[in-house]
This record gives sequence, structure tokens and C-alpha cells, in this order.
Amino acid sequence: VEDIDSIGDEIILSSAYFPPFFDAHKNPGAIYLYNYRSKKLTNLTESLSFDFYPHGIYFSQWNNKKFLYIINHTAKGDRIERFELINEKLTNYIFYQNDELYNANDIVAIDENRFYVTV
Repeated sequence: VEDIDSIGDEIILSSAYFPPFFDAHKNPGAIYLYNYRSKKLTNLTESLSFDFYPHGIYFSQWNNKKFLYIINHTAKGDRIERFELINEKLTNYIFYQNDELYNANDIVAIDENRFYVTV
């Protein structure tokens, strides 16, 4: 597990991946959701069609929408992935990428489209 966040007192979100020396291309990372009430563990990212090696995560709500921000260490550089969380599913994906974003570690959003990143 790389990072963990919670949604209230019922849901835990965690990021996990195997670093490149474990052959990451055969073992992409994942975001897991654990629901305490149902005792169910769900991989929210198993159907992604791009390189996914998550590190820091941050959950927040803006304008009655739930968002998950994820630092992703892709082969082409670090990116911030933003998903909307609806009914325990990730939807409405967008990403942010910048050449100055390198070796990112953690993230905190200050509104829907702005955030701070630590390296």
C-alpha cells in the first residue's frame, strides 16, 4: 500500500503498486475501495487502459461531487489523475501533466481543479 484515505467512517481507499524492479508492466497498480459495512474489497481501476502506478491519493468533495486525485508514475512521467467517484465506481476521468511534475509523492486538492503536490 502506497497511500490511504477515508470517506466518512464506512469506506477506505488505498493505492498500491509494485515498483519497476518488480516488473511493473506485468503488475500494474490499483486503487482499492474497502467498505466496512458490506465487508467488500473492490479494485476500482482494474479496467483502466493506460499505465497505472499510483502513489499518493486524496479524496475530496466539491459541489456535491466526490473526487479522487491520484499521483500516477507512468513510463512517460508523473501525472495527476482525477476521477469522480459515483456509487463506488470511478468515472469522468481527466488528467493533468506538466514537465515540472517529477517524482511526486503526495497530493492535496484545494478545489476541483487545483491542488498541491509534494516531491
